[in-house]
Amino acid sequence: MLWRYCTNTNAISFSHALATQLDWFIRPTPGPISAFPTFSAKVKLSAIPRAVNSLMKECNQCGKCCIHYSDGGLSASTEEIEQWELFNPAIAEYVVDGKIWMDPVSGKQLTHCPWLEVLPNRSDSDPVKYGCLIYNDRPNDCRHYPVLIADMVRDGCEMIELKDLDAPELAQKTLDELMADSRPPLSQAH
Repeated sequence: MLWRYCTNTNAISFSHALATQLDWFIRPTPGPISAFPTFSAKVKLSAIPRAVNSLMKECNQCGKCCIHYSDGGLSASTEEIEQWELFNPAIAEYVVDGKIWMDPVSGKQLTHCPWLEVLPNRSDSDPVKYGCLIYNDRPNDCRHYPVLIADMVRDGCEMIELKDLDAPELAQKTLDELMADSRPPLSQAH
C-alpha cells in the first residue's frame, strides 16, 4: 500500500471527513512510490479528495491496455533501449531493430507483452488481475498510459466511469492527478 506525506493534520481530517461524506471507497494505490521530502505525516493517497464530480477510479490492473497495445502498438526510445542493453539485458533480448516485444528467436512481433503476468487470485470469484514483470523498467509508452480520456474510452479502460464522460475536462484533470507519478499533465505533455 502506498502512502504520501502531508504536513497539515487538519488537512488529513478534512480529507477523511470529505471522503466519508461522499462515501468514497478507500483502497491501495498501485504504482511507484515517489519521495516528497518536504512532507511529514502519513496519509493514504486514496484518502486525498479528487475533483468532487469525477468518479474515475485508480487502476484495477485489468490488463486491457497491456493486452491491447502489446502486439506492436508500443515503442521505446533509443535511450530506453540503451538502458535495457546496459542494465537489464533480458529486456533488450525482446528488441529487434528498435522494435519492442519481438520474439528473441524468430525476430517476429509477439502477440502479447512477454512481461505481462496474470496475478494469483485471492479467491475464485476475484476478477483476473495483471502485473508487469518489468514495472520499474517499462517503456515510457506504458508508463504514460492513459494520457487522454478518449484513449480510455476506446480501449475499454475500467478506470473511467460513465459520469466522467459527462464532464470530460474534469475527468481529464482527475486522470492527470492520478497519473502524476508517471507523466506530466496533459497540458504539459504536448
